[in-house]
This record gives sequence, C-alpha cells and structure tokens, in this order.
Amino acid sequence: MIWNGLVGPKPDVNRIGKRAAKGNHFVSDSPFIFASVNDAAMGETIRAERCEIEVRAYDSAGLAQLRLIHNGKVINTKNDSNSPTSLTIELTHKPTASGYYRAEVLSHDFRKGFSNPLWVER
Repeated sequence: MIWNGLVGPKPDVNRIGKRAAKGNHFVSDSPFIFASVNDAAMGETIRAERCEIEVRAYDSAGLAQLRLIHNGKVINTKNDSNSPTSLTIELTHKPTASGYYRAEVLSHDFRKGFSNPLWVER
C-alpha cells in the first residue's frame, strides 16, 4: 500500500487541498518522512544562499537509512544497523547554484519513503 502524507497545521478540507497543491507532502509505503529548508516545507520554493536543512524519518519497524539529496547527488547519509524507530539529519549547506533538496528513507523491512523536493533559488 502506498500513501501520501500531508504536512501542515490542523487539517480541514481547504487546507488539505492547498497543501496538496503546493506539494507539502511525501509518498511512502510505510515510513514517515519530513524535510524542511530554512523552515520552508516540502514542495515550497525559497531564495537562500545558506540552507539550514532538517530531515526526520520515523517507522515502527525500524529504520536502516536516511539520505539527503541535492540536485541528484547524495550529500548526507545516516545508516544505522540497530534499526532505530527514528533518524534525523540536520546540517547547513551552501548551494553553489539553484536547485532542489529531497530526502529518501529506507526502513528495516525494506519499505521506502520519498519527500517532495524543496526548491532553492540563489
């Protein structure tokens, strides 16, 4: 089963539609994943020369890997053979060009989650 998770404040019909249209969501077959850049949520576009990035992932079966990707290249990976139920990446990155950040998570039982990209213009 594949599901979409919307990220935002208290849900109501109007907010759900607006958040979905903005791309403030992720796709997963089990793990929860959330990514932000300078407090902007997945699907949003910001202008920045310095990016404070936070990625969080959770899964009750345990997590094996969390990856942060910038313009198609993996820039940070967290691996854990102990299968914790949460993994976090927090870092500062200075992009040299406009582009995107996105994240991927792999659970201990080989299920995956993918964040929508966050776009950064320089």
